[in-house]
This record gives sequence, C-alpha cells and structure tokens, in this order.
Amino acid sequence: VKTAEKSPAKSQTKPKKGGKPAWVDGSDPDYPEREYLCGVGFGPTRSSSENGAFAALSKIFVAHVAAVSRDFQALYTKTGQKSLEIGSYESVTEVSTQSVLRGVRIYDNWESKERMVYTLACIERGPAAVALREEIAEKDRRVAKQLKRAQKTDDNLKRIKALSRALRALIEREALNSQLRIIDPDGIGEPSRFNFADIEAALEGAV
Repeated sequence: VKTAEKSPAKSQTKPKKGGKPAWVDGSDPDYPEREYLCGVGFGPTRSSSENGAFAALSKIFVAHVAAVSRDFQALYTKTGQKSLEIGSYESVTEVSTQSVLRGVRIYDNWESKERMVYTLACIERGPAAVALREEIAEKDRRVAKQLKRAQKTDDNLKRIKALSRALRALIEREALNSQLRIIDPDGIGEPSRFNFADIEAALEGAV
C-alpha cells in the first residue's frame, strides 16, 4: 500500500541511496507477507515519507473496522434506546485501532535520484496477533460480566444499562476481531461465544 498522507510516525534512520529496494514497488523477500504487514509512504522529506507509510497501514484497519462498527451500530439503534447510545462507529474505530498501530515500526528508508524519500513501515504479524487475541479475551470477559449483572438484577434500569454495556463491549470485540483477520496471515479471527442478536433482543425486551 502506498500513500503520501501525514501521520505521526517517527524514525532515526537515514534514507539510503543507491539501487531501489524491492519493497518500493511491491513485495520484498526480506519482509515476507506471512510475517509482516507493510505500507509504503513517499514524500520530499523523511518525515513526510514516514508519516505516509504509517497512514497507509492505518487506512487498512480503519476501513475494515469502520464497516464492522457501522453494521453493529445500526443494529443497536433498532432498540430505540437513544439515551444509552453506545457511541458512534467513528469512536469505536479510533479506539480499537490504536493498540495495533502501536506495533508499527519503520524498517527502511530510501532516497531516489529525484530526491524523493520512500519509507517502509511494517507490523510484525505474530506479536500483533497475540496482543489482539488478549484484548479480545478481555472484551469477552467484560461481556460475560455485564450479562451476568443483567441476569441477577431486578432493577430494570440497571438491566438496561448492563445490557447496553455488554453490547458496547461486543461491538469493540468484533472491531478487534476484524483487525485480527487482517493481521492473521490466514485471515482467521476468534469466534465469539456471544450472540449479538440475543443480547439486542434482551435489551429491546427490557426497554
């Protein structure tokens, strides 16, 4: 992926000169696709080039997570409980992409004869997948906790709040899972033991 957009990536490496690296135009055997997810940025300076590389990776995740979040947000609004709005899909997208993008590293810089700087930024798939699975497990625990709380209370308002929080956690869980499908070289996520439609129906009933 190539882009010249800005973002806050930083590096201390100096751009190399000489022959053009393979990663500038596509895949590079030094960074196999099953081990790395990479983005390429370019610009007149190292800073703009690195920002572009970071933005290239960010776009991949934002597009997928936003789609998932929008779908779940639409389902939630069917309950009609506006006062307990889960939150916009934009906020879910922003929060859920922060952790995985912290794993982005600048791996290489190259300066062309035309004095254009190119930057390779990558996420190492293995460690990123482990971190995402841990976050997904935490969301599952949160969903289970709120569902248990909703089942135990006789206070309908508390039940509505607990179910709303469970849905929020489940939306965030599925946003993380959409990232995991990108990071995992086989595109495999973590199946959920919770059914969104069941929790939605419970919330509608409580409302």
